[in-house]
Amino acid sequence: MASFLNRLGIYSFNHKWLVLSTWLVVISVVVGLMVTFQQPASDDISIPGTEAQTTIDKVEKLFPNAGGGTGRLVFEVPAGKTVDDYKDVINQTLADAAKAKDVEQVISPFMFEDAVSEDRRIAFAQLQLSVSRNNVSEQTAEDVASSLDIAREAGIAAEAGGDIVRLAPDEILGVGEVFGVIVAAIVLIVMFKTVFAAGVPLMVALFALAVGVGSIFALSGLVEINATTPVLAIMLGLAVGIDYSLFILSRYRSYVLEGDDHETAIGSAIGTAGNAVLFAAITVVIALAALSVIQIPLLTTMGLAAAGTVAIAAVAAVTLLPAFAGLIGGHILSKKQRAAYHASKEHHELHVSHSSVWYKIGDFISRKPLPIILVSVLLLGALSYPVTDLRLGLPTDEYADADTTQRKAYDMLSRGFGEGFNGPLIVLAEDIAPPTPQEVEQAKLALMSGQLSLPPAAQQMAGTSMQDPDAAAGLIASYGKVQQIAAQISTQSGVAKAIPAAVTPSGQEALIQVIPTTGPSDEATVDLIEKLREETTITGSDVQLSATGTTALQTDIDQKMLEALPPYLAITVGLSFLILLIAFRSVIIPLKATIGFLLSVGAMFGALVVMFQWGAFGLFEPTPIISFLPIIGLGILFGLAMDYEFFMNSSIRESYVHNKDGKQSVKDGFSLGAKVVTAAAIIMVSVFGGFIFNPDDIIKQIGFGLAFGVLIDAFLVRMIIGPAVLSLIGDKAWYLPKWLSKIIPRISIEGKE
Repeated sequence: MASFLNRLGIYSFNHKWLVLSTWLVVISVVVGLMVTFQQPASDDISIPGTEAQTTIDKVEKLFPNAGGGTGRLVFEVPAGKTVDDYKDVINQTLADAAKAKDVEQVISPFMFEDAVSEDRRIAFAQLQLSVSRNNVSEQTAEDVASSLDIAREAGIAAEAGGDIVRLAPDEILGVGEVFGVIVAAIVLIVMFKTVFAAGVPLMVALFALAVGVGSIFALSGLVEINATTPVLAIMLGLAVGIDYSLFILSRYRSYVLEGDDHETAIGSAIGTAGNAVLFAAITVVIALAALSVIQIPLLTTMGLAAAGTVAIAAVAAVTLLPAFAGLIGGHILSKKQRAAYHASKEHHELHVSHSSVWYKIGDFISRKPLPIILVSVLLLGALSYPVTDLRLGLPTDEYADADTTQRKAYDMLSRGFGEGFNGPLIVLAEDIAPPTPQEVEQAKLALMSGQLSLPPAAQQMAGTSMQDPDAAAGLIASYGKVQQIAAQISTQSGVAKAIPAAVTPSGQEALIQVIPTTGPSDEATVDLIEKLREETTITGSDVQLSATGTTALQTDIDQKMLEALPPYLAITVGLSFLILLIAFRSVIIPLKATIGFLLSVGAMFGALVVMFQWGAFGLFEPTPIISFLPIIGLGILFGLAMDYEFFMNSSIRESYVHNKDGKQSVKDGFSLGAKVVTAAAIIMVSVFGGFIFNPDDIIKQIGFGLAFGVLIDAFLVRMIIGPAVLSLIGDKAWYLPKWLSKIIPRISIEGKE
């Protein structure tokens, strides 16, 4: 591999225009496919196999009209007034909202008493859309939002909630993300002392992003892409694209300063550092691709998309970077470095300055390893402790920013109707006994006499016309049975109200809306869901009940993610141990790296709990940790941690091979590798940190978690604990039993062997 990469580097260097042109052609093709096939991103989250998702699938088949998106318009009138005083204004607002794109029906609160609070100050209207919640357009949201101005001008507090405001974020990159890239550019300029050299990693990363993210959007016509997926790909592609190029470029410059001509130096850099980069990238790709093993579509698409972008960034680093190096030539060095350029008699030997600050830090760590290890582990333990209070969830109106319309609508509904009203459960009743001929005849007589009628919503959902007396009578008789089932559910503790919502023409299946007495995120609501699922039959009948709805789906997702976490953790930990065992031919190195990785993961999630769940320092609104963040964060941090493990240990191992002194190799290796790892970590933290300012809550948490995780892993675990452990153990750190040495393959990640 090393010799192949050496030839590839020299070829790309000498055929720079061909390589650059090829990449530009690829980008053009990808952009063309993206423009042709791109579909809107989705914010839908589904977990096949869970009871909530299975019930949703059944409901969509039994009640096709139930699949459309919904929304709510909530009104609160001033103190001393009632909604009846503003009836004309509210109806005018609803009439205007009904004209919005894709709005199929608007149900006024004055049609049903349940839609008006007891004090008659708060009321809500229900909007039924002709499209699914994933296809709600920006135009629809804007039209509905503008209709609220009619009520607001009359002094009514009017807000919107539901699918009409749950849209995928419009912008992928904002001011914060751009600021992170600027910080990365400054770090590169400070490190390389020349704008030309600093620009190379940025250009390589941008080329890789154009291909990687463009491909994701191009594939959105074939595969449903979650709104978070392209942002995650940008986040990772940008960070690793810069870091991989930084590592190779740093080695290339050192070879030039040692006396190589530029062609030889770039070949050597790609053959050595490029080899390590590809090896590190493979670990990231495997960790992310392994998310598909969990068989959760959301994680599969996110993992594969991110893995593809990382792979493209690695390929760009070993092909595009040599081309750019050939393009700028001697400008890869600063003026001062070019003036000092000379051939070295100690060509490609280790050059360690014992007066450098990096050597002094390595020397300090090697002299006091045990106290440093103890203090560092105690600190990581303290950072990890908040994980014991970890609570998972999904973004809902309850946790939206206080100044958003959906959060205001949520609070108004809570005041008017109780916390549970914002998290209704949908219960599917099956195997309902069909009405007897006598019951149908009684219903027909009552219908014709005007004593009974079917609620419009149930009539529409059932697809039965009231103009057909026989069919309507059968439906009403079935509806009466559903009312009895709902009455039994209403008697259970934790249920505020159970309302029949729809019935099929056969009368054997029905939907019942259950309003809990507690809020969507309360444990009591979760207990109610479990109770409803345990009560599989209604007393005196064979009716089968299954519960779904946003709250039930969130509960199932949380449970599914927690169940998937241990096996995925076992896969990533086992993978890291095996890869490091082969790479460094040591038992201690992978053991040290794996334990350090677990400490970093604990600290990352501890910080997430403190900052987001507890809302410490008031920087973020208190909110649960996104359900899929533990798994996706685990996979990403694993890959990045292994990157720094490779970069740091490769320098230490190279030094050990040179001097065969365990402690001295830590000092020398730290001096050689710490500068690059520090720059790479600062860049990655800056890039991830920029996404903290993204308006999307999911991206905020991922950005903060990865920024903090990399900060802890790179500076505390890889640059302090790691060298301290190696200093404490000495030569034994590189011990490998002979029998094991014969089994595992020989692979040099530095291309030296």
